[in-house]
Amino acid sequence: MCFAAPFSIQIDETLKPLQSIIAAELPQYCELQPQFFIEQQDIPPENLAASLRLSWRADGYYEDDTLLATAPLALWRPQSATSVTLADLDPTAPLAIADPRKDAYGQASQSYLVENHTWPWPVELISLQPSQRIFDVLRQNGASQGFVPVPLLMEAGIDRNQWAVMPPSKLRPVAVIDHFYLDDPEQEACWLHLLDSAMVVNALEKLGYELPQ
Repeated sequence: MCFAAPFSIQIDETLKPLQSIIAAELPQYCELQPQFFIEQQDIPPENLAASLRLSWRADGYYEDDTLLATAPLALWRPQSATSVTLADLDPTAPLAIADPRKDAYGQASQSYLVENHTWPWPVELISLQPSQRIFDVLRQNGASQGFVPVPLLMEAGIDRNQWAVMPPSKLRPVAVIDHFYLDDPEQEACWLHLLDSAMVVNALEKLGYELPQ
């Protein structure tokens, strides 16, 4: 099976190994053993991009399927056919990214990531103002090569549906901020999830999928 833009991924039994690989990389947030599953994100036909959405559920604990994280296969905009760099974003714009150190759930998430050595970015990336400091830290970490954390892409108005596949050799760990519902469906907490996009691509290739080089 060969991907071309636009492309789609049929989620079927053949992707079960991929679910296991990704699930093994994610922290466990409760004592229950949730079941992970992957599905293709709904994408309008006019958008030449796609991504996998990783969700989870634990029977008897959450009533509905909840979005745990999105595993993007791209940090690239097909319209311009160029990598997303800091030049595409406004370093003076405010970034409304919650500081997990001020939230009990965020503290637990950050502690887990630190303990397991999967915390790749300085805390400035998840702090509040000023955003110029965040961009300075990004430059120091090589973000000028086109790799920027998802929160910055989202805050810059670059929708996930605007991303497309990049060669596996250019993929790096990606920080993804998403919401999940607590016992009270009206209450949301923001967690920071880390997924290695290269891991996802490698898993797809092992399953026989051919991605553009």
